[in-house]
Amino acid sequence: MAHVAARAGVPGGVQESFAAAGAEVSREMAAASAGKGTSTLRLVVEEFPDRLEMTFDSTADSNAGGICKHLKSQIGDSILCEARDGGVRVTVLKVQGAAKSGPHS
Repeated sequence: MAHVAARAGVPGGVQESFAAAGAEVSREMAAASAGKGTSTLRLVVEEFPDRLEMTFDSTADSNAGGICKHLKSQIGDSILCEARDGGVRVTVLKVQGAAKSGPHS
């Protein structure tokens, strides 16, 4: 996640914050799915001209509201949570006006 932020041209401190937010969401989603059978967690990181987004989709039947409330208290970034297809989706937005956009190789 920090690598994507670096490629987007955001400052080092923002890169670290973005990566830390992703790690916190991963931990919270894993804890929420513990003991609930088999589940998967999908992560998509996207870069836009004005922001970076991390979207986590979990198939675990979890309390989206509880996860979001906890994450908002832990992470200063914009957090969007929603129940989705019996699971939960969490999106972390890191607004960064200076980020560059475009394909990277």
